[in-house]
Amino acid sequence: MQNVGIDTKQNKLLTELEFINFCKESANNVLIDIGHANANGWNLDYVIQQLQDKIKFYHLHNNDGKHDDHNLLHDGTLNMEHFFETYHKYTPNAHLTLEYNYDIGGQPQQIQHDIDYVLRKMKTE
Repeated sequence: MQNVGIDTKQNKLLTELEFINFCKESANNVLIDIGHANANGWNLDYVIQQLQDKIKFYHLHNNDGKHDDHNLLHDGTLNMEHFFETYHKYTPNAHLTLEYNYDIGGQPQQIQHDIDYVLRKMKTE
């Protein structure tokens, strides 16, 4: 299950606490979209700490903290360095997927920069 919906789009399905409790009660694995968590003002560290054994996947992208922009990793208010510290501490085996908006598809050099960044962060534990 994934944390879906954004406050500004008025389509958020669950609050942070409701999502955590729902995931804890479910037998399903969890996918955390860190951009959605950021846009909804969730405490990402807390969510990861609470669900660490269930989290198997992440969608990685950034935004302005309000909108679901799916920007490049360093284009927004989410601190990627801090995310990777938390990732390595609690969920080092979870799979990572870069997830962008359509406009970024025309920026292959910037995508490669993000790929290289993630690969470097995966080597530093």
